Amino acid sequence: MEDYINRLQNNDASLIELNLYCNNIGDHGTIAISEALKVNTSLQELYIYDNNIGNYGIIAINNALQYNYSLKQIYGIDVGNLLSEENRKMRVRFANMKSAKRNLN
Repeated sequence: MEDYINRLQNNDASLIELNLYCNNIGDHGTIAISEALKVNTSLQELYIYDNNIGNYGIIAINNALQYNYSLKQIYGIDVGNLLSEENRKMRVRFANMKSAKRNLN
């Protein structure tokens, strides 16, 4: 996963889709990816299903989306179990992304 994080941070133009399905990255890995997403301008699709991502990881993704405008689709985020205030913030951010022709599933 470190290779992917480096590629994200370095804006590797060939990395437009990242599929991390079922890699058990958890919050720690999601936070690392989120930090890289803050500076990335090439990734368009992120697949993170089945990775044991909890509140901290989802919040980190939410925060990264404030800086990243290239990401159009995120698959595998479940905001249903977030703390109420963070849930509200995430739903608002996702709604804004959808209105900007981004898809989050």
